[in-house]
Amino acid sequence: MQEIEPEELYSLSGVSDDGTTLEMLHGSRWDISPGDITTVCTWIPTTAIGVTCAAPDSLYPYKLQVIGTDIFVMAMREC
Repeated sequence: MQEIEPEELYSLSGVSDDGTTLEMLHGSRWDISPGDITTVCTWIPTTAIGVTCAAPDSLYPYKLQVIGTDIFVMAMREC
């Protein structure tokens, strides 16, 4: 199976206290799929995150993956 390169690369600024939202250093905010909240609670600021649109028809279409690992969550970008 061929690995898909991320469309965008970001650095994590922080995770909300309840784990439902991520903010990147450049200012974008992402709502996390409820099933993935426990995963993002372990992420720390400055973590490199790759973003790929993996499920365009889903409520949470973006795959946010920690670069260099298999760890990812599904998310939607806040407007």
